[in-house]
Amino acid sequence: MKKPSKNIRRVLITALFLIGVTVLQFQTSMVSFAAAKTWTGTGGDNKFSTATNWSGNAVPTNGDSILFNTAGLSADTTLLNDITGLSLAGITEYGANQFSYTISGNTMAVAGTVESTATNAAGTTINVLVLNTGLTLSANTTFHNVLVGSGHSVDTQGHNISAVTDDVCGGFGSPIVGNGNLAISGTGTFGGSTGLVSNPSFTGAITVNSGLMVGPNGMFGSTGTGTTVSGTGRVSIYATSNFTGVEPLTLGGTGNLGIQWASQSGCSGDSATIPPYVDSWTAPVTLTSNFLYAGQDHNLTVSGPYTSNGFTFTKATGYNGTITTPAQTTAPGTPTNLVATPSSAQVALSWSAPASDGGVAISDYAIQYKLSSAGSWTTFTHGASTATTATVTGLTNGSSYDFRVAAVNSVGTGSNVTITGVNIAAAATVPSAVTFPSASVNATSHNVVLNWTAPASNGGSAITNYLIEAKLSSASTWSTISHTAFTGTSFEILNGLTDGQTYDFRISPINAQGTGPSAMISNYTYTAGTGSTGSPGSTDNIGNAGGVGTSQTVTAPNTGISPLAMTPLKNLQIKSPFAIVIFGLASVAAVLFVAWPRRTN
Repeated sequence: MKKPSKNIRRVLITALFLIGVTVLQFQTSMVSFAAAKTWTGTGGDNKFSTATNWSGNAVPTNGDSILFNTAGLSADTTLLNDITGLSLAGITEYGANQFSYTISGNTMAVAGTVESTATNAAGTTINVLVLNTGLTLSANTTFHNVLVGSGHSVDTQGHNISAVTDDVCGGFGSPIVGNGNLAISGTGTFGGSTGLVSNPSFTGAITVNSGLMVGPNGMFGSTGTGTTVSGTGRVSIYATSNFTGVEPLTLGGTGNLGIQWASQSGCSGDSATIPPYVDSWTAPVTLTSNFLYAGQDHNLTVSGPYTSNGFTFTKATGYNGTITTPAQTTAPGTPTNLVATPSSAQVALSWSAPASDGGVAISDYAIQYKLSSAGSWTTFTHGASTATTATVTGLTNGSSYDFRVAAVNSVGTGSNVTITGVNIAAAATVPSAVTFPSASVNATSHNVVLNWTAPASNGGSAITNYLIEAKLSSASTWSTISHTAFTGTSFEILNGLTDGQTYDFRISPINAQGTGPSAMISNYTYTAGTGSTGSPGSTDNIGNAGGVGTSQTVTAPNTGISPLAMTPLKNLQIKSPFAIVIFGLASVAAVLFVAWPRRTN
């Protein structure tokens, strides 16, 4: 291979050097792009855009994290974000002081954690970071001890929020939007006045894994996905009137669901005793464990779909509200009396409905089938029906199948009733050919007697007759010998044959499906001694044959396949040594042509 010239090598080295410098500059710019800016307030106007309010006298830019130390505060302080389109990597409040910050102004985008780790001077109480500004998420985000004020929405942009509270009240003051999910945990309370009120702009799911989620009527997010409670999570609704729950609930764990009277929303309520309200939960409620209702002055009835899964939803001790649930519901019981009636390529099934529908009306039956020798089941597709009969089609004749049927209701699918080893007979066909056909002469009557062995297969339908035909061996046209129907295996030709003539005979079995292939006796010379003469004519059958004929040739059953089409490949022979050499060289050349590498230009 020719080496590249010096000029080419210089160009390549220069290009690599420039690329390296560019990458280094890009990495340096990326490092300097993301910085932590700490609020000092030295500028005195509490505005984000004033450089002297920040460490290093530089205002925050996109990608920065901003930090706020409460240690020097003498009062709660509100700051103004007057920077448009600010996109931050995170927001943190920290320090030890009884006072804290509130951020107001323009909407910000955030891609990381928004939190407050600040405490009072004694370190015994957690402060809350208050954001009176809208937020747009550009990545999954953690809110740690954060309260977004009323009138300022949080747009999830499809990203998830992990909301953690530590013995404080955090939450949303206005409805969140988007399809990101909200997961609540911690030891504190997460709520807000209207932050999670069901609205069509929020389609995410809410989960409460620990801590307490509180709020006013409807604080359960999307009416499509609803709220799931698990672990030690608790949910409390403050309602000052009759309440209707329209969001799906999945309840489990050691927590509870409560509805209480309140004079105000958010994280505080009034425990005053008033006449009880009557509440209804019309959306689906599903239990994943035994669960408690902690209602105060609110009596709740679960009136929508209720799936208990064998668990209970009962009143918690110390609360005066009552809880009423529908009767326990389960999947249906097992159908009985499954019967299978096979026919060609299908099986008709019938069964009896289960003794129990599980407390919910049966809506369908799941029907499955499989070959008895197979392991996996196939679901038979049919329109939903409560009928206790069905015909499974598309099966293979001559096979054995298993079937099972289960009842279905809104809770689930019950257990199966099964029937095995249902045999589907193969479809009937014409019989196979007779075997061992022979011809002889009756020693008494001197008539020709034909004998054969019945077909090995009747085609699945009983043999009802035999077609008997004869012709002179030198002729081409066959004549049918008429006779009454019979199923024996011997036939005497009473007249119509000429002594000394050579004949062919053929015998074909008949059933309800038609006439099977024929078996032929060829070149049989009739030597009767006193036999009759003339062309084939009226005949009849007998049960037994007499003497032995003279000359006969028995051929294989007529299958309609030309002998030429059956010439085997093994009959191909190459006898000439020269031809063998030429054939071998041609084979080697073909292999080399396919395998030899080709030069590409």
